[in-house]
Amino acid sequence: MSFEKLYHDFAVRVEQIQVAPDKFIHVQVGLAIWCLSALVLRLPLRSPVPLAICILAEVANEILDRMSGGSWKWADTAGDALATWFWPVVLFCILRFNKRARS
Repeated sequence: MSFEKLYHDFAVRVEQIQVAPDKFIHVQVGLAIWCLSALVLRLPLRSPVPLAICILAEVANEILDRMSGGSWKWADTAGDALATWFWPVVLFCILRFNKRARS
């Protein structure tokens, strides 16, 4: 069994046990990847590196979805990306560009 098929089957199982919509899972996973990458790399959340890791992880997720699904589903892909990136980007901007938020 290929990696993308295993990944897709895992994602489907996670969606099945979750009572919330799949976009909620994207929000939670996006925040978790952003925070955990900052912790592991010992970087502040205002560093662009954890945000880049979050963005790249979602891009990889969508590529794997495309590989297992056979074609792009643009509405779903855009919704997933927006749900995953929204809060990490908003919080990153606040921490990065608002001097009062850094103290």
